[in-house]
Amino acid sequence: MSAGEGKNPENKFVRRRKATRAELLRLGIERFPLKGYSSTTIDDLVRESGYTRGAFYFHFTGKEEFFLEVLRARIDLRDEWWTVVRDPKVTDTLSAILAGLGRLREIEDDDVWPLLVVDFFQTIREQGEYLEQLRELYTQWIAELAIFVREIQGRGFARLDLDPETLAAEILATAEGHAMHHALYETPSELLVDALLRVIAPAPAV
Repeated sequence: MSAGEGKNPENKFVRRRKATRAELLRLGIERFPLKGYSSTTIDDLVRESGYTRGAFYFHFTGKEEFFLEVLRARIDLRDEWWTVVRDPKVTDTLSAILAGLGRLREIEDDDVWPLLVVDFFQTIREQGEYLEQLRELYTQWIAELAIFVREIQGRGFARLDLDPETLAAEILATAEGHAMHHALYETPSELLVDALLRVIAPAPAV
């Protein structure tokens, strides 16, 4: 048997293992919103999927680690969504906001995720390891939004009195607040656009 032939079975196993892990994460993205973080069980996650609890625990130590990995997978799914604002049709702050929101909603049209994060926080708030990881994810979300901010600041569509990271934090707080209100109280989603416009738009020239 050649050296190359000896590696094939391992490569197939690694590919299969990666595919299983990716599919479990996809199931998490799909199924956590149905019942919430705390009410979703491992059986709920793998039911009718062809995977077993054993397969789940081969890849993840438990639901806490899995949920954090699901949040990371959602970042990967978004990819470089902010590049939509480079379109020549984006000509002002409003069209930049609509382009960004439109692209994000194509990827993950679900307002329940901020509620899921709160649910997760309530469960792990005394567990420093998981809380630290959640806060690290927050810094990643801010860094991601800061790229969007830099893009629109560079085109004159966003205020310059705040640095990109600070403005990104304001945008995230506004968006998550409106998402939670929309999920809880069915407030009009259009209100988010108006709120973001007030947060982002540059001050009018005097």
